Amino acid sequence: MNAEYVELPPHGTALDLLRLVYRSATLPLSTRMRAAMAAIPYETPRLAVVAQVTENSLAELLDRRLAKLKQMKNGNEPKPIEPPATPPPVEVKPPMPRLADRRYRRF
Repeated sequence: MNAEYVELPPHGTALDLLRLVYRSATLPLSTRMRAAMAAIPYETPRLAVVAQVTENSLAELLDRRLAKLKQMKNGNEPKPIEPPATPPPVEVKPPMPRLADRRYRRF
């Protein structure tokens, strides 16, 4: 391999080409570093959040929801709480005067 020629096998992938480039000692370091940075996401796994629900399975959750729907259709659902008949009175204060009052003047 010389500095400008890297041979890729006929069924080689783009990742194979990147590996050839960053492993070649004859290419400039900047080219090899760019190839290595481009290959990192495909060679190493990323850290990711994995949710593990161990409490209930999806089937159990579906069964509970169906039972709740059946209970609602049968009319066995408890009655909702009624709001109070009259709301508490609200204290209303008169608005402040728009005219400048001499009590509020600065000396």
